[in-house]
Amino acid sequence: MFHGIPGQRARPNFNLLPSPLCTHLTAVVVKEEDQEQPKQSPTPKKKNRRRKPKKGNDKLEDNASDGSGDGNSTRHQPPWKRASSSESEFSDSEGGQLARLRYLQSCVRRNAYLTLRAIVKVMENKEMFSYLLNFLPDVPVTVGPPQTQTILLTVLKDPSLQVRKASLDLLTDFVTYYKPFLAIAADSGAHKASFTALSTTVATVLGEIHRCLHLALIAENSPALIIQLLKCLSDVVTGSPYRRLKPGLLTRLVADVSAFVNHRDGQIQVASLTALGSVVGVTPCIDEIEQILKGDLPGRKASGTSPASPTNSWLVKACTAKILADVPEAIRVSMTVVRVEALQVLTQVCRTYFHFILSSTEDIMAVTKMCLSDPHEAIKLHTVKLLEEFSKQLSDMLAACRDKHQYQRLQHIGHNIWLDCALSGAFQSFLQDFSQVVLQTETCNCLAAVGPDIWDTLPADRKVLCITLLLGLAKAPGSEEAREDDVPVRMASIRTLGVFCCYPSLREDILFLMDTGDIIVDALKDPETRIKASWALSNFAETLSELRRTDSPVAAEVPDKFLCTIGKATNALQSDKNQIRANAVRALGCMLYFLTSDNLRHEGIQEFVQEAVNVLLKSLQATLMKVRWNACYAIGSVLANHDLIGGTIIAMAPLFNGLLVSLCKCVNFKVRIRAAAALVVPSSRATYGDMFLNTWQGILTALTAAEGSVDYKELQHQDKLREQLCLSICHLLSTMEEKDVSEVDPLIASNEECIRNSFRKVAPKQCLLQPMRSAHHALESIGMPATLYTFTSSLLSELEDAFDLSSHISNIDIR
Repeated sequence: MFHGIPGQRARPNFNLLPSPLCTHLTAVVVKEEDQEQPKQSPTPKKKNRRRKPKKGNDKLEDNASDGSGDGNSTRHQPPWKRASSSESEFSDSEGGQLARLRYLQSCVRRNAYLTLRAIVKVMENKEMFSYLLNFLPDVPVTVGPPQTQTILLTVLKDPSLQVRKASLDLLTDFVTYYKPFLAIAADSGAHKASFTALSTTVATVLGEIHRCLHLALIAENSPALIIQLLKCLSDVVTGSPYRRLKPGLLTRLVADVSAFVNHRDGQIQVASLTALGSVVGVTPCIDEIEQILKGDLPGRKASGTSPASPTNSWLVKACTAKILADVPEAIRVSMTVVRVEALQVLTQVCRTYFHFILSSTEDIMAVTKMCLSDPHEAIKLHTVKLLEEFSKQLSDMLAACRDKHQYQRLQHIGHNIWLDCALSGAFQSFLQDFSQVVLQTETCNCLAAVGPDIWDTLPADRKVLCITLLLGLAKAPGSEEAREDDVPVRMASIRTLGVFCCYPSLREDILFLMDTGDIIVDALKDPETRIKASWALSNFAETLSELRRTDSPVAAEVPDKFLCTIGKATNALQSDKNQIRANAVRALGCMLYFLTSDNLRHEGIQEFVQEAVNVLLKSLQATLMKVRWNACYAIGSVLANHDLIGGTIIAMAPLFNGLLVSLCKCVNFKVRIRAAAALVVPSSRATYGDMFLNTWQGILTALTAAEGSVDYKELQHQDKLREQLCLSICHLLSTMEEKDVSEVDPLIASNEECIRNSFRKVAPKQCLLQPMRSAHHALESIGMPATLYTFTSSLLSELEDAFDLSSHISNIDIR
């Protein structure tokens, strides 16, 4: 009564919690004689009905008095119960009365489950989860008497189809709404213990859910209930942490579900493919799933005498067979939903188990080529998504591949699928079809996933056409009418151009860079595309910094006026949303690194630099930690530009002070790590100026704080911060001059114990040995005092001993 009823201002704060002991109701067993009573000889029944017509009603009222009837008095019953036999669909025989009674009882059970569903949806998850064992058992419910009345028993044994469906809906709600609580499940492996942890109990409940759904799938004959069972299984798989559960659950589940893959009902095929897609999408990936997917369909013998290849998957074969099936057009149209689901499963397999897709590239190419020319938009849309995921995984493999033969093979696969399937006319038509905005958007996203290795192999005319179409789609529309419809397409095309900027071949194209920069500046003026444009701007600025880092001749061709335009647009984002501001700060650091002494002669660029430095200093105090991290990184880029810090345009002291404040006072250790790294970017002592001693003091203060009490949220970054601070100390030692010894020596002496302890903790990583050797040699050249020499020598000796010990241990042959 108080869960979501309109007109109820607030739900009373009832303290509804379960009793310490979860008690289950025993299952109601229908007596056999009650079920067989209508089957008795007809003659006595007819006589009884003619002579005593009220006896059946009296018997019904007697049954109601002991809990099995409709009520104690007919006049207290609602109208729908007081209907006479002539108004009811049931006959007035005793068999009809029993059927009517069973129908009413099933209505009560069904409405009870519907009420529970309403309660689950409005109550807090934590409060409702405390009732878990009252509804879901942690012991088998179908083994031995007495059987406890739970949701799972209803799913298995309730005679009413509607009640079973309602109980399945409630079970689905449980595993969906309480997914965060199910994530704590962990099978302990111990059968008997004095104490059972909650994680073990939840794991047992999940195991029982799997077992009962397995039995229900075997016994169920109703197509509607089979679909509901498969959907429930999909949600159970999504919410179960299988890496901590007992192995074998997924093996039996897949064996059950795979039996419906080729069912005559198309909706059942869709539900089974959805469940299999959930299995494939389980993260993190576990070996059991890979073993399940290998070979042939579970429960069937492999065709032929040769064993199945370990790189082939029955699921990939089943999905491609459904898509490529040679059937009449009428049947193909009716099976569109099945083909769409098969494409989604292939996309999921591509995302998690790409090696199965690689072993079936010919089938994937055939699927892509056929479906891109399909008349149904849904088929084309999901094919584009499949090609996008395929290209992402292939690009990652190409980037990590070191074998020349394997690299050429993968590149050849990508070249063929893009040239023969996507860019043979399909993508060009999709990009120009303004009636299908979603397909246009996904096509742009798919182009962004092609990768530089495949892009370089494509013909020049196809690449020019793609870039031309993308530039046209990203350009701001001239009329307000087309503005609302083309925003998703503009955002996707701007993102794709931002990705293309980072390709090495397009990085050297000055005309492409300038066209992209102009479009990004225009997109920054539109609030609806500003977020994507700011992300593309940061990629564009990263491309400029890479040109400077590689001494590319294209860097000198970038006009000063163009740089001023980009810089002013970037500075204007300092008061925008946090995400936009983070991208803008990243872009500022890259652009400041790109500037050369020739650029700095331009008056407009000088104004941009001064304003940009102020923006970076303000960003060090931002609320969002990502903005602070990007600001530290950007200041490090400024300190790495010798042309910029060697002049008089900017003051160095505010930059060092800002970094030191972030290093010592920021609560986020990732920001501290980045600040410590930025402080040691300068390669010469002259860059520090009067801030050298302050930098030493800040580094040592931060090191002392890192060894103290740490917030539990930052424990995972404590070791990395300690390592970076030790590297910073080595760098500062190597840049010291003779005039600094008298000031730095007392600081080191007062913090000697802390420094030694930190170096000893980092020593096993072997990352300090070479920096410490460089620092020791640099100090020897300036004639350091005995105390400092002894200190650095002992540190170096400990690091060398740790290195020798680790090398010796790694060479031990353990047999």
